[in-house]
Amino acid sequence: MSGEQEQELIAALERDFEGWHVWKGVGDTGWYAKRPRSSPPAVVGPYPLEALRDEVAQREAAHERWELGR
Repeated sequence: MSGEQEQELIAALERDFEGWHVWKGVGDTGWYAKRPRSSPPAVVGPYPLEALRDEVAQREAAHERWELGR
């Protein structure tokens, strides 16, 4: 995957999941995403960049269920 393709995937994820920040781990450890200032803390990774979007979506769904149960 080219650097341009990576940037497009990152921009789409951060646009579609407002408040999430994506970064690459050290070496080949994978990609991570976090939603700063969330409760409970939301961090996912390491995953391949292509799979990170699904993991963030799952975390968002879990957070929404948690919010409804409070």
